[in-house]
Amino acid sequence: MRREVGAAVALAAELGIRCEEPRIVNEGFNLLLELRPEPVLARIPTAMAEIRSPLESARTELAFAALLGESGIGAVRPSTLVPPGPHHADGFVISFWELENEVSRPLDVKAAAHSLRRIHDLDPRRASFLPPFRPIVELDVLLERIKARRLLEADDLELLKGEKERLTARLPERFDERPLHGDAHFHNIMETARGTIWIDLEDGCLGPVEWDMASLQTAARRLGQAPLARGNLGI
Repeated sequence: MRREVGAAVALAAELGIRCEEPRIVNEGFNLLLELRPEPVLARIPTAMAEIRSPLESARTELAFAALLGESGIGAVRPSTLVPPGPHHADGFVISFWELENEVSRPLDVKAAAHSLRRIHDLDPRRASFLPPFRPIVELDVLLERIKARRLLEADDLELLKGEKERLTARLPERFDERPLHGDAHFHNIMETARGTIWIDLEDGCLGPVEWDMASLQTAARRLGQAPLARGNLGI
């Protein structure tokens, strides 16, 4: 059993959650683990822990989820069967989330866009715990790690750095800071028994709403879909 899995299962047992069949649901920047048979999902930062503080990131994500829930905005929810955390266990930061009952139906883009608009319309003072706009800063960290691990040829790395500088130069010095999902693309929208919800809230921050909208448009192009008009988004 992988250390991350063992740590999550052991911690869950200490907190009164019996897990007989742990199942890895997804693994990217985080490891998502279903604690079967209980409807609980453990979230463990892995690669993401190399980019930002896993403890602070988990705290922020849980607080953001709680705020969205209090505001009636469709989003993933922290677990109520076990203290959601974040917890420390065997060197890992672990948070616990409600396992959503995903249903098979077409993605309701308008419903997702409406929820996204409601996120943007939240009073920034209620979301003051969110970090400032950070994608550009974290891109520098990612580029340094790519260089250190020699994941790209030098010419390709320089191309990325040059493109980053070009785009950074086009950003205004100041912009209206609104609560953002931060990673608003179609794979972070889920159709569930309780409706259309947003998941993966770890990139939530305060920044320009254009960032979220650009993410949606980029996702549409990547999936071979036509650009999303404002009317199609329902906003």
